[in-house]
Amino acid sequence: MLSIRNKIVLFLSLLFSAFSAMAWNHGISIGYGGGSDINHHNDTNSGAFLSAEFLPIKQKDWLNLTFNGSLGQFYSTAPQNKNLFTTALSLAARFYAFQSVSAHPFFLLSAGPAYLSSRKFGQNNQAANFAFQTIAGAGIEIGQEKRADLNLRLVHYSNAYTMKPNEGFNIFYIVSLGYLFE
Repeated sequence: MLSIRNKIVLFLSLLFSAFSAMAWNHGISIGYGGGSDINHHNDTNSGAFLSAEFLPIKQKDWLNLTFNGSLGQFYSTAPQNKNLFTTALSLAARFYAFQSVSAHPFFLLSAGPAYLSSRKFGQNNQAANFAFQTIAGAGIEIGQEKRADLNLRLVHYSNAYTMKPNEGFNIFYIVSLGYLFE
C-alpha cells in the first residue's frame, strides 16, 4: 500500500511526464517597448513585460493553445500616476502559417483577467483594479529546433466596458525575446 506522500509524488510525476510528452509546452519571454497613449497623445507609455506560457491545452501543426501568465512594469510620461504594475492570467494561442527548416512564423493572441496596481495610469482612469489584458502580435521561432522566439506585441488593458470609467490604455510595440522548452 502506498503512503499519502508516495501517492502525491506518483501523481506529480505522472502529471509532469504527461506535459513533457508534447512538443514545446513551456516558454518564457522578456520584452520592452512603448508608444503614444491613445487617449492622451502628448503622453507616452512604456515598460518591461515578462510572459510565460504553460499548461498546453491543444497542439497542432498550425496551432498551439496554452495558458499564459504575465507581469508588467509600465511607466507614463504624464505629470501624475507615472507607474503601474500588472499581472494577468490569459488563454493564449499561436497560429502558424507555415514552417521551414529554420523558421516558424506565427501570429499570437491572448486574453484574460488582469490586476492593475492602481486605477490610474498617466491620465487614464479605470473603475477598478480588475481589468482585462488583451495581446495581439506576430513573431518567429528560429533555430533548428525552433526554441528561440522573437516577437512584437501590442498589449491592451481595459475593463471591457463592464464599469465606468473605462479609459483603457495600450503599450504599443513590445519587442520580446524568449525561449521555448519541453
